[in-house]
Amino acid sequence: MRDNPRLPLVSAALGLVLLGGVVGFAVVLPDLVDEPQATSAESGASDLGPIELPDELPGGFVAVDLGTLPEEVTGAGFDVQDVVTQQDSIDEGLEKTFGVPGKIRYYAAEDGSSGASITALDKAPGLFLVNAVPVDPAVVGLERLPSELVNVDGAVCEVAWGQPVAEGQPVDPTQTPGAVRCQIGEGERTYEVTGQGITLDATVAIAKSLVSS
Repeated sequence: MRDNPRLPLVSAALGLVLLGGVVGFAVVLPDLVDEPQATSAESGASDLGPIELPDELPGGFVAVDLGTLPEEVTGAGFDVQDVVTQQDSIDEGLEKTFGVPGKIRYYAAEDGSSGASITALDKAPGLFLVNAVPVDPAVVGLERLPSELVNVDGAVCEVAWGQPVAEGQPVDPTQTPGAVRCQIGEGERTYEVTGQGITLDATVAIAKSLVSS
C-alpha cells in the first residue's frame, strides 16, 4: 500500500505507457511485400472515422490534458502542456511505427487514487503480447499466478498481481491488482486500456465503453 496514494498519481498515470500501454500492441505490421488490395486501416482510413478518446471514463476518471485535476493529484509545478506534448509525440510515433493513425490519452481519478491510459490504433486486433500465460496455476503449484491472462466480455486482459499465491493459501478476493491491461477491438480499430489502482472489472468497463457493441 502506498503511504500517500495521492502523491505521484499523475506521474504514475503518465508512466503507464511504459508498462505496456503502447508496446503491448502486436497487431500485424505492414507486410514487406505488395498486397493486391489494402484495407481501410492499412490505407490510413477507418470506417469508424477519426480516433476520438473521451474526456471522462467510467469510474470517475478525467483526462489529464484538460487541466482540471486538483493540485494534490497533479503535484506542484504541473504543466498541462507537457502532457499534451507527450501525447502528441506518441500519436506521431504510433502512426510512424504502424503506418496507421494512433492516439493515446492519460487519465486520473479526481481523488488521486488511481490512473489509466488509453491507446487506440486503426488496425484490427491481433496477437496480444503480454507477460502472462493462460496456464492453470495448479499445474505450476500455485493458487494464483503473479500475472493472469483472462478474457472478460470480449476484452483480453493481463492482470498483474505482483506476487504469486502459494498452493493451499487463501486468495484475497478484495485485493486490487498492481496493474491491469485490457485490449478490445471494434472493426479495424484496437483499443488498449492500462489501469493502475483499479480492478479488473473497472478496467473492462472502461474498455467496453469505447466500443459501440
